[in-house]
Amino acid sequence: LWRGVPEGEPCGKIIWDIAAPAALLHPEYMDSVLAPAPTVTDDLRWVPGPDPHPIRVIDFIRRDAVFTDFFGELKNA
Repeated sequence: LWRGVPEGEPCGKIIWDIAAPAALLHPEYMDSVLAPAPTVTDDLRWVPGPDPHPIRVIDFIRRDAVFTDFFGELKNA
């Protein structure tokens, strides 16, 4: 779990169950692009699809904003 994390460095992980709804409710918390959907081959490689539909690829999540909003919603529930 901690392999590759320098000793003494803080480490955080996104909770994906929270990030998915956050992407829908607050897209400004995410950096994303539309990309063609890939397909997986029989040898388990991802390749461009034969007729790819667009998918949204999120490559950065403003984690603190997601958690601030989440805990604020809990407090107001």
